[in-house]
Amino acid sequence: MNPVLRVLKNSTALSLTVLLERAVAFFLPWYIARVQGSEVYGGYATAMTFVVIASGFAYWGLDQLLPREIARDRKRSGTFLASAGVLGGATSILTALAVSMIVHFLHYPPQVQNLIYLGIVCVLLPRTEAILCEAAINGLEKMEWIAAVRFP
Repeated sequence: MNPVLRVLKNSTALSLTVLLERAVAFFLPWYIARVQGSEVYGGYATAMTFVVIASGFAYWGLDQLLPREIARDRKRSGTFLASAGVLGGATSILTALAVSMIVHFLHYPPQVQNLIYLGIVCVLLPRTEAILCEAAINGLEKMEWIAAVRFP
């Protein structure tokens, strides 16, 4: 494929994905604050804070390493992704357990604790695997697949 067309295709796919992701990130908190009220929004904000802090530890730098390794040796991309998935899954589970213990000892109200646990299970663990798949796609330079990974 022509390099100019490849760059155009990849950058367009990435831009559309980022726009969709940002739209959801804007409207969801707005909806919660507006419709559900400030108390529910406070619980949501607390839960998301824990999830965002934990997400940096969950994939353990594999999002930087995986594209480089796949770009060097495309034939072994499946092996790299599987290995990163196992390691990322293990670090995600360890991070989830650590956050769960921290939340338990901080004595948040049960509703907030449940939101944090729900965020860990529904956001942190799948997001780690999605980030690793996205890193593999970056290594393969197939950016049009990223939307499918970010929004399963």
